[in-house]
Amino acid sequence: HMLYTGSRSLRRITASVELWVICLLAGLSAGSHGRPSLPPPKHLAHQTFYASFDEGLAPDYAVGLGIPLAAGYTRCDTAGHAGNALTYDGRNPRHARVFYSAPGHIHASRGTCSLWFKPDSEEDGAPYCRPVLLGVSTAVEGYWGCLMMWGPRMMSGKTPIGSCYASIFEGSRGLHLASYPIGDRWRRGEWRHLALVWDSRMGTRMYDNGELVASAWGPEHGWAEVPDCPARHFSLGFFNHSFRGGGRPGYAIDEVRLFDVALSGESVVALRADAFATPMVSEAIP
Repeated sequence: HMLYTGSRSLRRITASVELWVICLLAGLSAGSHGRPSLPPPKHLAHQTFYASFDEGLAPDYAVGLGIPLAAGYTRCDTAGHAGNALTYDGRNPRHARVFYSAPGHIHASRGTCSLWFKPDSEEDGAPYCRPVLLGVSTAVEGYWGCLMMWGPRMMSGKTPIGSCYASIFEGSRGLHLASYPIGDRWRRGEWRHLALVWDSRMGTRMYDNGELVASAWGPEHGWAEVPDCPARHFSLGFFNHSFRGGGRPGYAIDEVRLFDVALSGESVVALRADAFATPMVSEAIP
C-alpha cells in the first residue's frame, strides 16, 4: 500500500511538473532569458540556414552556399545568447553587417526568421537601436533592390526609435508592412528573442520573446506569388546610416535561423525557450 501511494504521489508530482513546464512555455513574459544549458542543434525541421557565430561568420548549417559573401566591421568573439554573437567592431557603423547568399535559404513567398538580438547602443544617454535585423535584396547593394526589411525604422538621425517594422516589397503592387512599439520593451544590454513569420497567402506576423506582438494575417493580407527565388543575398546588421549625437553605436545578433515555412506560434515559443525537442511545424494555411 505504501509503495502504491508513493507511486501515485510520484505521478502527481510528475504531472505537476509537466503542467508547470507547459504553462511556462505558453506564458513566457518579455523578460530576460538565460543561456541554454546544452549547445543548440545545428539543424531543425524546415530549416534552411543556421548561424551560431561561435566559430566565425560561416553558417553552421546551410542548404545553399555555406560561406558569407561579404562582411564589414563585424566580430564574433563576444558572448552571445549561446556561445558567441555577431557584433559591431566599433570602427564604421555605416556598413557593419554581413551578407549571405539567398538562394536555397530565404524566399519572399514564405518563411520564418528566428534570432536573438541585444540592443547595445546609446545616444545622448538614451537607448539607441538602429540595426537592420534582416535585409533581403535582389541587388548586391542598396535600397532599390530591396525585397524585405526587418528591424527598427529611422526617419532621421535624431528620431527616437519607437517601433520595429517588417516590410515586404511586392514590385509594382506595393508594400506590405507590419509594426509594433518597442519603446517600453527593448532595453540596452538585454537579450531578446525575435521572430518574423511571413506567407504570401496570409501576410506577416512578428513575435517578441514568444509573444505575438504584430499580426497582419488572413487571406485579405496576402499578396501575389513572387518569381522563383528572386533574392540574391540577405544581410544582418547595420544598414547604410551614420551615427549622430553623443554616445556609441552597437548591437549583438545570435542564433540566426531561417525556415522555408511560416512557423506556428507554438514553434516560435519553443525556439524562444530553447526547447528544441519540440517539433517545428508550419502555421495552418487554409
